[in-house]
Amino acid sequence: MPNERVTIRTPDGDCPMDVLVPPGHGPWPAVILYMDAGGIRPAMRDMARHLSEAGYVVALPDLFYRYGTAPSCRGRSSPATSAQPSAR
Repeated sequence: MPNERVTIRTPDGDCPMDVLVPPGHGPWPAVILYMDAGGIRPAMRDMARHLSEAGYVVALPDLFYRYGTAPSCRGRSSPATSAQPSAR
């Protein structure tokens, strides 16, 4: 199943989005999969993959794009998290 990373230009900046397309020839129904408060993480990508395997084109936008890149799972901070003052 093809998976493509696209960018949507908005007035607030560029919104990255994963687009998953089922195998074969379309047309297919489409789903916009909105992330929850945890953001895009492996579980969200797994849900998108399952929907695509079921025959849907899936768009998974990163709705936190206004805040910069998400921190990695390895504890490195991103520009968005390192710019915020630390709690004391």
